[in-house]
Formats: sequence, C-alpha cells, structure tokens
Amino acid sequence: VELALAEILYLQENGPSVEDVTTILEIEQRAHENGLQ
Repeated sequence: VELALAEILYLQENGPSVEDVTTILEIEQRAHENGLQ
C-alpha cells in the first residue's frame, strides 16, 4: 500500500491526469479485493 501511495504522489508531482490517478486507484482496489478472496 505504501508503494502505491508513493507512486500516486510521484505521479501527482509530475502532472498526470486525474484519470491516470483514478485508474491506478481502481487497479489497486481490485488487487486488494482479489487478495481477500
């Protein structure tokens, strides 16, 4: 999770689109859900 947060912060600092951040969050959420199942 910390790695994901660091990646998001890096992308925010380097000017990604909001869509890019949203996509990353969706991927992380799916990965988390898959890990629980």
